[in-house]
Amino acid sequence: MGLLPHLKSKDPERSKRRKHKILPFLESPLKGADLETQVFSQRHEANTVELFFDLFFVANLATFTAYHGITDHESLLAYIGFFVFLWATWFQITLHDVRFARDSVYERVCKLLQFVVFVGFALVGSKFAPGTEKASIKNFRILCYVIFLSRIVLAIQYFVVLIYAITAKFSRLYVPLALNAAAFLAVGIVFIGVTAAFEKDEGTPNGGLFALWYILLAFETATTIGISVYWRILSFKKTHLVERMGLLTLIVIGEGAIGVTKTVTRLMGKEGLYSEGVGLTICIIIVLVYLWALYFDNHPHGHYGTIRQQFWAVLHFPFHLAIVGVVEGCQQVAAAWYLGKAAEKINKELVDICLTQQLDGTDLTGALAELVDYWELDKKAATLWALNAISTYLTDIEGMQGICTDISASDVANKVLPQALLEILAVLVSAIYEGMGIILPQTDLPFAYMLNSWRVIFFYFWGAVALVILCYFIFLQLIRKNKADLFDWISSLTRLGVIGLCIAIIIIGIADEEFHVNFITSPWMIPATIAMFTVIAIGDFGSRKLSNYLLKKRGYPIATDDPDEHGHGAAHTHSVSHSGSFGGQQHYSYDHKAGVGIQERPISRPREFSDASYPLIPQPFGHATPTPPPMGPSVAPSPRTGSMHTVTSPPESYPPGSHGTGQYGYGGY
Repeated sequence: MGLLPHLKSKDPERSKRRKHKILPFLESPLKGADLETQVFSQRHEANTVELFFDLFFVANLATFTAYHGITDHESLLAYIGFFVFLWATWFQITLHDVRFARDSVYERVCKLLQFVVFVGFALVGSKFAPGTEKASIKNFRILCYVIFLSRIVLAIQYFVVLIYAITAKFSRLYVPLALNAAAFLAVGIVFIGVTAAFEKDEGTPNGGLFALWYILLAFETATTIGISVYWRILSFKKTHLVERMGLLTLIVIGEGAIGVTKTVTRLMGKEGLYSEGVGLTICIIIVLVYLWALYFDNHPHGHYGTIRQQFWAVLHFPFHLAIVGVVEGCQQVAAAWYLGKAAEKINKELVDICLTQQLDGTDLTGALAELVDYWELDKKAATLWALNAISTYLTDIEGMQGICTDISASDVANKVLPQALLEILAVLVSAIYEGMGIILPQTDLPFAYMLNSWRVIFFYFWGAVALVILCYFIFLQLIRKNKADLFDWISSLTRLGVIGLCIAIIIIGIADEEFHVNFITSPWMIPATIAMFTVIAIGDFGSRKLSNYLLKKRGYPIATDDPDEHGHGAAHTHSVSHSGSFGGQQHYSYDHKAGVGIQERPISRPREFSDASYPLIPQPFGHATPTPPPMGPSVAPSPRTGSMHTVTSPPESYPPGSHGTGQYGYGGY
C-alpha cells in the first residue's frame, strides 16, 4: 500500500511493480566497447559526474585569475605554468573517462579523489609563482603531492581496465593498457621524489626542477596520445571526446563572462551608466560571442580521421590558453582604458587647482584632499597605503610657499604641473588601479610599474588573439574530409590575414615605445579586435553561400557526413547482451532511428575462432539462429571468406529488376 490512496486506472502499467536500479560496486569497462568497430565508446554524451568535474576546473581557473593578475613577465609565465598543470590533469582524466568510465561506486570514489586533487590545485594556485621572490617552497611540495595523487589514481584506473581485459582474454589490450598504467605510475613516483628538493622552506630551488615538471607532463601526454595512435583499439573514435572538448571550451569562454560582470563594476560602479563604458562592455560581450561562434560553427561532426582527432584534441591546450589570454586581456584593456580616463580627469582637476586658480597653503591642500576623497581610497584595504603616502605629500605641500603661484608663464601655457603634484597624481592613479582588483607590488615607483604592466598586457593580448585565430585555422585543416572548395580557401586566407595584422601590431609596439600606451588607453583596442573577428565571420558566411551556389550551379556531387560518432544527434540504441563461446559478451544492437540491427564482433578473436563458434551471427541459409529485426541490415560472415558482410532482411516481395538472390536476397556473393 502506497502513501497515497490507490487510484484505479485502466492503464495496466499502474498495477506493475518497478525494479529499482542498484549502483554496482564495479562494472566492466568492456561492456561499453563498440565491438563492431573495435573501439571503446561508453556513452554518446557526457554524464553529470563529468560535468560536475568540469566545474572544479573552472573554479580553479577563476580563483587563480583572481589571485594572479598579469602585470609582468613573471606573473605571465606563472599563469601559463599553472594552466599547464590544471589543463594537463583535466585532459588525462578526460581521456580515460570517455573510453572506460562507467558509473559505479568505484568510479565515484575515483572522482571524489580527483575532486580532492583539484581542490589541492586551488590551494597551490594562491601562491604559485616559481622563479620569483614570492615563491613558496612549501607550496611546491604540496603541488608534487597533488600531482602524485592524481597520477596514482589514473594508474589504478588503467590497471583495473587491464585486469578486465586479461579476464576476458582480450590480448590486444594487454600492452597498451599496461603502458598507460606504467607511464602514470612513473610520473607520480618522479613527482613524489622531487619533493626531496623542497625539504627546506627557504631559498629558491634549481630552475631545472621546474623544467622537469613540464617535461613529465609532456611525456605523459605524448605517451597517452601515442598509444591511442598506434593501438587504434584505444583511439577516441565514437567517444564523446568532441563534446567534452566543446564543453570545456564553453567553460573557458564562460570565465570571460564572469569577467564582464567585474568589468561593469569597474567601469560604471562609481559613476553610473555612461556611453563609453556601456560601449566598451558591449564590445567585450561581442568578443565572447565571436570566440564561441567561430569555434562551434566549425565544430567537427562525424569521423574525420582517427589520428587527426588526437591532434585536434591536444591542440585545445594552446587554444584554451589563448582564449584565457583574450578574455582576461579584454578585462585588463578595459581597466587600462578606464584608468587612462581617470588619469586624464585627475590631471585636469590638478591643472585647474594649481595653474588656473593658483591656490596656495591650506586652500591648496584642502582642494587636493577633496579630490582624493572623491576616489574613496579608504573603502578598500588594497588602497590604504596610498592614503598614507598622499597624507605625507599634503603635509609637505602645505609647508611650501608659492608652489602654484611662482610658476613661469610657459609652464602655465603648457600645463606643466609642479613635481609634488605629479607625485600625488602617480600615487592616486596607482591606487585607483589597485582598487580595480589589479595587484601591484609595493615599490617606490608603482606608477612606472603600472606602465610596464600595460606593455606586458598589450603584447600578450595581441599574441593571444593571433594564437586563437591560428588554432581556428588549424582546426579547419584537421576536420576537413573532402576536397578543398571556395570556403576552405577564403576562410583560411582571412584567418592568415588577421594573424599577419596581429603580428604587425606587435612589431609596431616593439618599435614604438609610446604606441602601446596610447593604444591600450584609447577606446579602440577592443573594437579593433572585433573588426578582425568580423572580417573572418563575413568571409566564412559569404564563402559558404558562394560555395553552395557554385555547387548547385555546376552540379557537383554532394558529400554527406558520416553518421555522427561524437554523440551529436546520434540515434538511440537498444542493446541485448548474451554470453559468447569464448569468454566475452556478444552485443546485439538495434538502432531505433535507422531501423538497423547490428551483430557486433569481439575485440579480440581467439585462435580457435570459427563461424560455427559464433552462435549469434545470422546464418544466411536456413540455420536456426536469432532473427534480426525486420527490414534491418545486420552484419554476417561471408560463407566463402568469413569476412563481415551486410545482410538485409527480406521484404515481402522484391521489386522488378532488384538484385535479390537466394533465400534472403543476398547480393554480391
